[in-house]
Amino acid sequence: MKKLFKNFKLKNFILNFCICIAYPVVKAIKADNKTLVLSDTLFIMSLVFIVAGIVTSFVLHGDFDITSFIARRSFKHDTDFTYEKYKKEKQDERKGSFNYPLLVGIIVFIISYIIASI
Repeated sequence: MKKLFKNFKLKNFILNFCICIAYPVVKAIKADNKTLVLSDTLFIMSLVFIVAGIVTSFVLHGDFDITSFIARRSFKHDTDFTYEKYKKEKQDERKGSFNYPLLVGIIVFIISYIIASI
């Protein structure tokens, strides 16, 4: 578990969390039935963040590397640029990455479920 949160930065988490709950809070303030609107908009935002987190997970695991490599190589017109070099470069970039949208989406989903249960 410690290895999973090795690259976790609280500042980035708080930023993502604030982005995720800003719209639902504003909509709830303006609504007549605040609890219902807050629960529904939090649920929708959590789903958006979970989908973004799944796509981010694909990117962090290198599922789109070959597509990115082909596009980059065609734009640069560099025949010496190999996939192995590109893959090594991307792996070095990913070592310090953490999937904040997925974590925030799951937490907000749980919060929306708790609010809906009240």
